Amino acid sequence: MREGALESLVLGDVLRERAETHRTEIFLKFRDGELTFGEVDAMANRVAQGLAAQGVDRGDHVAVMLPNCADLVFVVFALARLGAVAVPVNTEYKGDLLQHVLHGSDASTLVVDGPLVDRVAPLAGRLPGLRLVVARGEESDAGLGRLGLPAVRFSYLLSHGEAAPEVPVAFGDLQAIMFTSGTTGPAKGAMVPHALALTCAIDSVRFIQSGGSTIYCPLPLFHAAGLWDGMMAALVSGDPSRSSSGSPPRASGTTCVDSTRAWP
Repeated sequence: MREGALESLVLGDVLRERAETHRTEIFLKFRDGELTFGEVDAMANRVAQGLAAQGVDRGDHVAVMLPNCADLVFVVFALARLGAVAVPVNTEYKGDLLQHVLHGSDASTLVVDGPLVDRVAPLAGRLPGLRLVVARGEESDAGLGRLGLPAVRFSYLLSHGEAAPEVPVAFGDLQAIMFTSGTTGPAKGAMVPHALALTCAIDSVRFIQSGGSTIYCPLPLFHAAGLWDGMMAALVSGDPSRSSSGSPPRASGTTCVDSTRAWP
């Protein structure tokens, strides 16, 4: 990343720059395939357009309860481009713990993995601010009918084109509400601006000196260590701009995400 350019630390903009300078280079590796910077950029726009069509707007808080998968990354970038706020949720939460996070974060939308939909139904009456559920996977259909809330499949979001949203987003805008582990009580939501998340990623790159290499990420992406030090560290590795001498940009990093481990 460029030094001293605080205003440039906007998550969606950094991805766009990477897609322009390293479009065909591998950004993410999962056990079931690889994705280039260009592919992630395009999918982020498609998901953003789909969420916008469902009424997700700038400043809305959107809970994301997905296992390590490419769709989680697409949603995080999509929300960043809409100026909406991601609320990553531990995939083991249920009952009062899940209600605490969804209610405490003022989440108006929940993007949830299909097998986890049944955990939401008992809480629907206790979440007056939740107005939409987006479920990933066909196995979610039965559970969606029991929610008593407006609900759509995640695949439906991908049918609204991939034009980049024209939403002004600044480095000081909230990118996420990241909940703590709750070791001394219920988890607490920390407000995270775009610049903070990306600065943490830049610091990780400086520590591990990962420019042009692969970062193995066995950690859950709903946690700051996985999302910032893993995925975003690869995003900011190298410099998306040309140097003053006109030399090509340095190679970007790649994140290899372990998507099979079960988390306690």
